[in-house]
Amino acid sequence: MAMEKENRFYDTKTFYRFVEDFLINKGQSKPKKRVKLSKDFVERIMLAVTQVNGCPYCSYFHAKEALRAGMSNEEVKKLLSGEFGDVPDDQLAALLFAEHYAETAGNFDEEAYKKL
Repeated sequence: MAMEKENRFYDTKTFYRFVEDFLINKGQSKPKKRVKLSKDFVERIMLAVTQVNGCPYCSYFHAKEALRAGMSNEEVKKLLSGEFGDVPDDQLAALLFAEHYAETAGNFDEEAYKKL
């Protein structure tokens, strides 16, 4: 059963802070090797974040992109309702972190980050 979540809409200032944080921190921890994420994995992450903010425009756009990436209607519906039970095991930690990042407005827990 999915937990009831409060919709979070971010203003432009907050959005730019997220982007700035990302750009500042992106070079600080280099992966051992470059990995190209699949389109469906990227859209799973986007749907995990979208279900937190509850924006209908974002939900529509990312649902459409997820379907284009080959995801099923059922999986898209589950992700938009916060149900991650059918997510591939190797992607679950990333989705949970993305959800956590959105819920905390970018003030993520360092331990959660280390689990990635």
